[in-house]
Formats: sequence, C-alpha cells, structure tokens
Amino acid sequence: MAFTGFIKAIRSFFACDLRANPGSGYCFRLLVSALLGFFVICCGNSGPDDNLSARSVTGRITYKRLPIKVDANGYPIGLDAPDNAEVLPLRGISVRVVYLAQETMQDGSKVDVWRATDLTTTDSRGDYGINLPDDETLPVYLEVQSAFSYSLNNFRTTVRLIADPDGINSKTPHADRVLYSIRRGLDGSLPDDNPTPAVAIKGKVTLDIEIGLDDKWWIGHPYAGYAPDAIIETNGTGSRIAAIMDTFYKAVISFGNPTPSDDDNNLDVHYRRGVTEPLGTYVEYDTERFPLAYNAANGKMRYFGSVRGGPQYDDAWDEGVLLSMMARNSLRSSGVPFRFRLPARKFPGFDTRNQPITINLQPTTALAEGLPDAIAAVALKTPFLTSASGTIVRDIRNAGLPLDIYSAPAISAFTWELALKANGIDSPGNPAAWDDIDPTSIIRFYSLKNESKENENELSEIIDLPSIFTQLARLSENEGVNDPLSEIFTDAVITQMTTPFFGGTIWPRPTEGPLSGFITDWGIDPDSANSPLPSFVFSMSDAVLDAEGKFTNLTSKESSTAKIILTKDKAYWLSVTTVPPLPNGASIEVRVGVNENILSSYLFYTFSSSLPNPQRVVLPGNSDIPFYLLDFRLKSPVSRVPETRVNVRLDPAY
Repeated sequence: MAFTGFIKAIRSFFACDLRANPGSGYCFRLLVSALLGFFVICCGNSGPDDNLSARSVTGRITYKRLPIKVDANGYPIGLDAPDNAEVLPLRGISVRVVYLAQETMQDGSKVDVWRATDLTTTDSRGDYGINLPDDETLPVYLEVQSAFSYSLNNFRTTVRLIADPDGINSKTPHADRVLYSIRRGLDGSLPDDNPTPAVAIKGKVTLDIEIGLDDKWWIGHPYAGYAPDAIIETNGTGSRIAAIMDTFYKAVISFGNPTPSDDDNNLDVHYRRGVTEPLGTYVEYDTERFPLAYNAANGKMRYFGSVRGGPQYDDAWDEGVLLSMMARNSLRSSGVPFRFRLPARKFPGFDTRNQPITINLQPTTALAEGLPDAIAAVALKTPFLTSASGTIVRDIRNAGLPLDIYSAPAISAFTWELALKANGIDSPGNPAAWDDIDPTSIIRFYSLKNESKENENELSEIIDLPSIFTQLARLSENEGVNDPLSEIFTDAVITQMTTPFFGGTIWPRPTEGPLSGFITDWGIDPDSANSPLPSFVFSMSDAVLDAEGKFTNLTSKESSTAKIILTKDKAYWLSVTTVPPLPNGASIEVRVGVNENILSSYLFYTFSSSLPNPQRVVLPGNSDIPFYLLDFRLKSPVSRVPETRVNVRLDPAY
C-alpha cells in the first residue's frame, strides 16, 4: 500500500506542467498533496514501537460509525441502526500525554503545572505511540484531541474541530476556542468527575480506546495548563466527532490538502450538537469576515468553517457533504488561477435551490463549482451524495439543463463518467463495480491549470483560462511514466464522452467562436490614444441570489479577461466607464495579474460612480516580454444591473 501511494505521488508530479506554472511552486505543492497520504500512513507514525523509549504508551484508537443504508442499486435510504455500527480506525487524530510537573517560581516556591508532550498522530490502522516523561513519579494521562494533523518536513496541516457553543460567530478569539478531548488514565480509568485522570506508571503501557456512538467528550482549552478547567458533556456527542475528523484523512489520501490555505494550512471547523449555522456546512474563504480568526503567532488569519449539528440536519455522518466541502478547499489551496476570489458555497443541503447558482457560470468557476461534488463521489465510490444522513440524496449523474461548459452539474456528471472509464467500468456500472474505483485514478483532471505556450523567448505565456477544455487536454497528455490515461482518453473517446454532457461536439476544441478562447488579446504595449481597446458587454440576466440573498456575480456574462504584453516598464491611467452609468452599490472590479499563481500579488482596482476614474497603474516590463491578465468583473450584490457596455482605456501616464 505504501509503495503504491508513492508511485501515484510521483505520477501526479510528472502530470503537472512546470512551464505552465512558472515560479509558483504549484507543481511541487501538487506533489506534496499527492504524497500526503503516503507520508501520513508511512512516515507520520511508522509503527507504535518505532523510536520509542522504555517509557511509552502505545495503542489503537477506533470509533463506531453509523453507516448509511443503501438498497440493491446503491441508493441511500438513511442511517443504519446503532446495532449495525461499524468499528473503524480513527486515522490522523492528534494524541498527546499530559502530565503534572512542578515548576519553581522566582521566590523559590514550587507549584504544580499541567504540561503536555508534543502531539503525535494515529496512522492508517489507528495506531499511535508516544513517549512518557522520564520521571516515573509524575502523574500522566492520555488525551485524544479533536484535531486532525499531518506533516511532510516543515509542511504541517492542522484542522481543529471547535466545540464552542456559539459556533463560528463566537466572540472568543480563535486561540482560546475550546476543543473536544477524550481523556484516559494510563490505567484505563475514565472518571466523569475528574478532567485530569492522571496516574504514575512505570515502563511501557498499552492503551486502546474505542469511541462509542454516545460517549462523552471533555470540552476545554487546548493549552494543557487549563486542563483542570475542562467540563464534560451532559449528552455525549460520541463518535460523530471522530467521524468528521476521519473524513479529513479520507480527503488527504483521495485528493490532497483538505484546507483552503496553501501556506500555513490551518482550519478551524465548528461543530456542536444542536447548533446549525444559517449558511449550513461550509468554509468561509473571506477571512476578513471573522476578525477573531487572527493568529498572532504567524500574523495571519485562520480559516473558519462550520458543520451542521442539528437538530434538523446533522452532517457528522454525511461524508458526501464533508468531502465536497474539503474538495472545494483543496481546489482553492492548490494555486489554481481562479479569476476572482472563490466563494464558499453556503447552503443547508443537497436541495433544489442550489441548482440556479451552479449554471451559466464563468468557465473556470463552473469547474470550481462542478468538480467538488464529483471529487467527493469518486472518493466515496458512489454517484449518490447524501445530506441529513441519507434522507436528502443527490445523484451527481443527473446533470439537468442546460448542458454546456458553463454548467457545474454537467461537469460533475461528466467527471463521474471519466472515473468509470479510467477504471475500466462500463457505464453506468453498479455498486459492486463502483467498489473497484481508485479515488486517485483521475487526480490529474482535478489539477486545474491555464493553457500556455512557449513564446519566442522560451518563456511560458498564458493564452487561455482554465476550463473544461484545459482539463480535457490533461487527460490525453503523454507523461511517459506508465500512465494509462493518455491511452484510454483518445480524441475519439473524449469526443464521444463529452457530447451528451455539453450539448454538442466540443472536442477537439473549436478554433473559432465563443468557445475558442476566454482571453481577449489587447496586444503589445497598448495605447488607447492610438488604438482604442475593444469594449464588452456585461449582463446580469443569468444572475441569481445565493443563500445570503446576494448576487454572486460569477456568471459568464459578468466577467471578462484581457491580456496585454509589455516590452518595457509602463505607467498607465486606467479608466473604466459604462453605458448606462452604474447604479449606486454597483461597481466594476479590475484585477491585474502580477503573478498568476499568487492571489495576494494581484493588483485590485474598483470603479464606480463614487470612486476616482481614471486610476494610475504601474507595471514593470522588459525584453522578456512579460504578459499581464486584466480581469473585469461586474459587482452588484444587491441590485440587478441592466445590460451594460464597458469601455476601457489605457493611456500612458508620463
């Protein structure tokens, strides 16, 4: 298993085009993501007795999961009975030893202080091993925290499951938000009235833990010094917490990083039984919405998320919902050149009201909306995604209308068919055949990239945005590393497969018309005084309201991308005018790509009736002929703007 994971990781790396992602580290992040499952299994905890001293504790942590019952066709029909609960290994969960030590104060007095060893994590079998303090007289206990963790060299990810009763909108700073924990004395004791069941013990200890369906967790501050202040649940949340955390592990081994960050990779997800946020199960990508997410340790904002905890809906058992959320995170983290900040999808379940916000999308956004559900389905080896523990079911094969490249449901349905084809399964297959799906078999298709070419200076130049066309081209790439995809997905096969899902023949890609490219070329060293730039039209005719009652402004008719090439440093006056004028509350956002793979390096400009126009833009240029992408987007979250012509000028600012 470990060697197979390593081979898949290497194949994923070679499937990435370094020239198409210059200077971004994108391909290497892809390699890291692909390797994570291998390193979690093999390197994070290679065996409970490896590298342990004579004083240590080892064991296995398991949990009971309520499976979702299915009929003969694999269709979910609700949660199974508690008597049929499965006992599964809890993988990637954080474990530490907490002990009582004496600390000498400045006046020479001694005080008792609770301290903790470094965290370790369970492996693919749920096994763990951790050293005990050298002093055999120190009372110690084992603590299993509601935190998922994995690491590769200095690349470490931690996902914490937060127990705050006020949920994601708590007034408590992130560092002080409480976690769940299972606490056991090394003699196996687990008293309900003692948050620190520590005992002094000699030698090596074996301590297995099984988390039951309704076991009670301690709720307390993650800092060990506050251990005595923890309180135990009145009604046990049980293995729901374990199920959520173990789903993060499944995400890692199926498709990579399950968090939205590509640097510190930290995520706080809030879950409390009986608590459901109005926006459902989601991760908020706009960290500015939660000022208390600020992490003073690294000067960054943590990402906050929430999982529905009831009473009507509880997503703890619903891997389809959770994996889809994690897949969206993974897409966002991977250096994908999304045109604008990817929104979190906020909704209370797989219900019909989501359909309008997933069609008529900008081509890259259509992928961002369509792939997550498909990635989740492939990871689960079933086209049926469920919410509310099997009572709400979405069959991702039912694409609905319209059938075109701007439809996220069409992309979801098509991706499922790709997985079947890649695994030698004749469509539609059946539950027995679906079990043979390798979740990593089409991971290359998930790795979005721009279409690029090598210019006359042998530099990679972006010529088009990520779309279904760039991803189809990825399938037929010949990597020369025993990769069967290029042999399976010939042009003839791709043409045959795409036609039912996208409303006509789209492959090979049309060389003329609206599908031939999604970037307008504005030429070299543009100057509006000498050659006017082409205007374009924005329309909100396809715009619909999201779960917050706002327009997302992500349809294909609300954005446009142009490219310019500069042979030398340039200062421009950038002006944007519209006919008719924009109403109050509406604006045109312009993003100038300085480095196409680093979101923070973009330059943002906003034009409205109340803001300066023109605005000064300074861009470096040189003989290597650097190119810049200029993204224009209509933003009107409250009112529907009528059809509007947008005129742009770039005038030298001497």
